[in-house]
Amino acid sequence: MVDDSVVDDKVLTVPPAKPVEIEFYFPADLASLAMVRRRVEQVARLTATMGAEDLDKLRLVLTEVVANAVTAHAEQSTPEALRLRCCLSPDRVEVSVLDQGGGFLATTGSHPVIDTSLPDVSAPEVQKREGGFGLGIIDAFADEAEFSPVDGGTSVRFVIYPSGDSEPETP
Repeated sequence: MVDDSVVDDKVLTVPPAKPVEIEFYFPADLASLAMVRRRVEQVARLTATMGAEDLDKLRLVLTEVVANAVTAHAEQSTPEALRLRCCLSPDRVEVSVLDQGGGFLATTGSHPVIDTSLPDVSAPEVQKREGGFGLGIIDAFADEAEFSPVDGGTSVRFVIYPSGDSEPETP
């Protein structure tokens, strides 16, 4: 009998005792999004005790973070690749994405401020626009989210804590 195992029809995995860290660079292109999600999700499935809901949260937040970084690079015509770091353990998945897209923090006084609230979707002007919901989605679905200015860009760090329901996804 194996404790703390996740069993599906094909694979028996035991989350490692030590955290697994991965880091990679990827092109600032929306075409990279699927590859980034796949890489992080594959490691998360093997490392963390994540159920279907946890994986959905991870995919959603990761998609928003990467899409925002890609958009920032496109707006600034920045050719550099984006960097993703991920530290995974059975009790948490921590991801940070670093871009060089110019940053988006507003400053009031000496304190950077970012509004991560979701807009009122019933407002007519909001219903007519595309986009502008990503930061609110990140804030709502990540268990922790942190936005930090860096030289010429932004670092976004988020954490998903597995719920403990390690039921595998149904295909």
